[in-house]
Amino acid sequence: MPNGPLIANTVIAAAISLAFVASISFGATFQTLYTFPADALSGSYPNGPLIMDAAGSLYGTTQGGGSSYVGVLFKLTPPATPGHSWTETVLHQFEGGASDGKYPYGNLVMDDLGNLYGTATGGGVSVCFNGCGVVFKFSPPSTPGGQWTETILYAFQYNGIDGYSPEGNLARDSLGRLYGTTARTLEGNQRGGTVFQLTPPSTPGAMWTETVLHEFGATGDGFADVSGVILDSNGYVYGTTAGGGEFGYGTAFELVPPSNPGGAWNETILYDFGPTSGQIPYTGLVFGSNGALFGATYNSIVRNNGTVFKLTPPAGGAQTWIGTAIHVYGGPNGSGPFGTPVFDQSGDLLVTTVAGGTYDQGTFSSLAPPVSAGQPWTIKAFFSFNGAATGGWPNEAVTVAPDGTVYGTTLQGGHNNNGTIFQYTP
Repeated sequence: MPNGPLIANTVIAAAISLAFVASISFGATFQTLYTFPADALSGSYPNGPLIMDAAGSLYGTTQGGGSSYVGVLFKLTPPATPGHSWTETVLHQFEGGASDGKYPYGNLVMDDLGNLYGTATGGGVSVCFNGCGVVFKFSPPSTPGGQWTETILYAFQYNGIDGYSPEGNLARDSLGRLYGTTARTLEGNQRGGTVFQLTPPSTPGAMWTETVLHEFGATGDGFADVSGVILDSNGYVYGTTAGGGEFGYGTAFELVPPSNPGGAWNETILYDFGPTSGQIPYTGLVFGSNGALFGATYNSIVRNNGTVFKLTPPAGGAQTWIGTAIHVYGGPNGSGPFGTPVFDQSGDLLVTTVAGGTYDQGTFSSLAPPVSAGQPWTIKAFFSFNGAATGGWPNEAVTVAPDGTVYGTTLQGGHNNNGTIFQYTP
């Protein structure tokens, strides 16, 4: 597979000073670490959660920029001297076509060897308008400064059985299998989507095997945008759909693996979103304590405000999960949560919204859990993006480093309106 144009691995000095530092709660600070430069080859419009390696470097993708203007894979290295600029390195420029993806979307997953896995909504089989999408792997160089090596693990097919246009986050199990979602299928509803599994080959270098675990769109099932999946210790798969279900506003689902190899996975709709807990969950799910699941909806009863919700599993002989809106957004405190909420090390939920706030450019907030049962969750820390130096439209989940520092991206804003990377220090 191609390793990208000659400028791949080009080191780009940070184009923004670290002068913008704002206090957002007692003892906490927010700062813009990096703004993507006007040079589009460096990437633009970061559109996926960041991932951190053991050395503290951040990795991510952009949906724009690069030599073909269809995205890049980048690395952001912290300065050797605190307070100096972070450095961006472009590891790969996506090209599309039959042998590469384009428009990478969703998270990156890193294995123990430092390989990176992800998805692109386009590229691969060309019968789709932009290509049907791919799952890719990037292997680090064997010598410092060398090229990263790309391998296309799977190119989605336009054949009525396979899904296409993979969107949402990947999950990886202990056997190295990858799980993800596609936004579309050919059969039934065009926005049906699928949950897929990719199994690595037993012989190195052979093809990975894709299995469609579930196709959405049947009566009563979820459909439309599927935001990726998470796995529990039993190998069960959990996720959300942004449409379908009893009220048409999306579902939370569970897929249980078959008891016999090769059997069908069994889907259970855990919750139908509707009037009370929010509507249209574009985000994925995150595990809380005692089997609870947390996520966010883009809408609420008041259109386009959105909620953060908690799904509590059945107890005491009950059969249904209970959905509760633990926080309702709107106006000054943000609206339209789009990235999956993330727990920090103190048990607070970190949430980004794509609109609302002081400048209507989105917000970052930290929600503290109740002190005692029956009490509400409360905003502990809060920041409004201004669409300029601090960025705008933070539409992805944040990443919590081992030391508690939080990193995230904005799709737009910065000095060149190509997006930013920010840091929140509690």
